[in-house]
Amino acid sequence: MSTVEAHRASHTAKRRRRRPGGAIALNLAPMIDVVFLLLIYFMLAMNFTSEERAIQMDVAADQQAPESADPFALPEQPIMVIVRSTGDGAQDYGLSTDSPSIGALHSFDDLARALNAARTAILDDDQRFVIAPDASTRWEHTVAAVSAVRRGGFNRVRMAAPEGVALR
Repeated sequence: MSTVEAHRASHTAKRRRRRPGGAIALNLAPMIDVVFLLLIYFMLAMNFTSEERAIQMDVAADQQAPESADPFALPEQPIMVIVRSTGDGAQDYGLSTDSPSIGALHSFDDLARALNAARTAILDDDQRFVIAPDASTRWEHTVAAVSAVRRGGFNRVRMAAPEGVALR
């Protein structure tokens, strides 16, 4: 073997030799620097205060609470209008209320007339109503009851879940 070949063989053997310990070491300092830079960036970019929000309300200047309002007055209860379907026809329904001031009802027109008469004499214009159908009440009868209350001059109408029906 010539000296050049011997020199080359020893050089290749040196290159193939592994470091002591046999593991390759990673330099973690640049990775930690990047993590800290990202942390500082997100901390500076974050807004830790909660925003103040304004709620727009239309309040008339002349609508102030009366000075003689009774502080012990009970809150006004909504009037329940119970609707029941008695058959498959458009005229097969029954109406009743929990208010004795409205009286007996035989049709949606009776309900509208009774509410119109009670609005001027007994009930306030902002009286609340709740339409309460049974579980088997047809949708058209429930909607007709809402329309009758609206024709009676009252706008604060909502519908309750039918008895025996679970809302999701």
